[in-house]
Amino acid sequence: MGKQFEWQFHFRNFNENEMHVRVHHAGCAKDPWHDGRPACWEKDIPYCPQGSNNGEAVYVPSAWVTNFGDWWSIIKDGLKLIKDLGVVFFPPVKSGDVIDVISDVFAIEKDIITALIDDMSEEELNEMLETAHDSIDNTCKNSGMNPTIIRQIAEDMNLDPSNWAILAGSDYKRYIHNNESPLVNNHGWSNFRGWGQKTKDDLKIATACFIEKGHIIFPVHGGGGDSDVYNEIMKFWNEDFNG
Repeated sequence: MGKQFEWQFHFRNFNENEMHVRVHHAGCAKDPWHDGRPACWEKDIPYCPQGSNNGEAVYVPSAWVTNFGDWWSIIKDGLKLIKDLGVVFFPPVKSGDVIDVISDVFAIEKDIITALIDDMSEEELNEMLETAHDSIDNTCKNSGMNPTIIRQIAEDMNLDPSNWAILAGSDYKRYIHNNESPLVNNHGWSNFRGWGQKTKDDLKIATACFIEKGHIIFPVHGGGGDSDVYNEIMKFWNEDFNG
């Protein structure tokens, strides 16, 4: 664990057939696709709901990190049910629980989280602890997701049952995709999945993600299998942010 959030994008394919995925970011070299940003990385990934064995479904940008303090303000507001970032907690939540869980979810040293909590007023800390265990359900509700199935998807991906988060809706757009986000140093990330014989068939852009062990995780599906899981995974993707 370190003091900074190191970006990694992990794709988990629930479809028996290969799915095409891409990551785009300003300043990369490949051709633009859909939103005008050039591509950094693209891959046809096999069925791998629990991750690929050889890392073929993972993109790690070169030397790209974020000061964790920029994440912390979003996490706090998510735990206070103000923003759509939910983290798994079980009541009653104590400050030590927050230190342990956030450290594991974002792969950040515990002393960093401890210092950030120490800077909070007692009133703000108590407010956060009071509502933290509702943050997953609140984020799902605001994004039209079913929290029960979201938890099932997390289990199917073999995420740590007590150490994962979800970022969705307008807050995913604001902090991951948009250029003016402090998290991405004014250069937002676009993540895509394609389906069909042509990579642009059924084109969708990410609108939500899981977070575990400092990894940004996108479940991918193209149809078939458990219809409830498929329908819920499709809520992580859209044609565009205006659709």
